[in-house]
Amino acid sequence: MKKKVLSLNGREAIKSLALALGLVMSGLLGNVSAEEFSGTYAGTFTENRMDLNDDGTVGGWDTARADTTIGQLNFQETMERQPVASPTGLCPTGQLEFELVFGTGVDTAADTSQIFYQIDESPVCLDPATFTFTGTAQESILGGTGRFAGATGNFESTFTGSYLVFDDSPESNQGFGPFSGSFTGDITIPNGDDGTDDNGVADCTAELIGLPCP
Repeated sequence: MKKKVLSLNGREAIKSLALALGLVMSGLLGNVSAEEFSGTYAGTFTENRMDLNDDGTVGGWDTARADTTIGQLNFQETMERQPVASPTGLCPTGQLEFELVFGTGVDTAADTSQIFYQIDESPVCLDPATFTFTGTAQESILGGTGRFAGATGNFESTFTGSYLVFDDSPESNQGFGPFSGSFTGDITIPNGDDGTDDNGVADCTAELIGLPCP
C-alpha cells in the first residue's frame, strides 16, 4: 500500500518580500512590542494534487477555526510531506515518520484582515494500524492585510488527527478526516491594534472599521 502524506495544520508562498515589507513598516511606525499569540483550533483536511518534489506523494489542504488571544480566526493551509529517508527516533516503534516539503497558510479574521505565514518544520507520526497521527509545527508570520499589515512573529503548534476514509489507489491517493490542536507564540502588529481590548475580548464589528461600538 502506498505510503501516505498527511495534510494538517499547520506555509511558504509569500516569504522574503512580505517579511521585508513588514520590517520596513515596523520601522516607520516606531517601536512596537510583541504580544502573546496562542489558542486552540479544530478542522478538517484532505489531499490535493500538488507534488512539488515529484515523488508521487501528493500534498494536502486543511481548514479550521481557531479561538485565539487576538480573536477568532479561520485558517486555510496547503502543504506537502514525505516519508523520512531514515527514521530519527521521533515516532514510536511501528509508526511512520514524515517530514515537511513545504507549507503555507492564511488566517482570516471576521473583519477580513488576514495573517500570512509559512510552516518552517512539521514532523508527523502516523500509526498505520489505526490511521491516527500526531505532529508539531514551527511557523513564521510573514505579514498580512488590514489590521495585520506588516505583522511578524513565530508560533509553535501541536496537533492530533485521524483518517475517516482513505483511497490509496495511484489514481486517487487521497483521504479525509478531522484534526485539532493548540499553538503558542507571539505576534508583533505595527499599527498596535489586534482587534481586542486589554482583556483579550474581541472589539465589536463597528469598532473594527472605525465606528463607535453600540
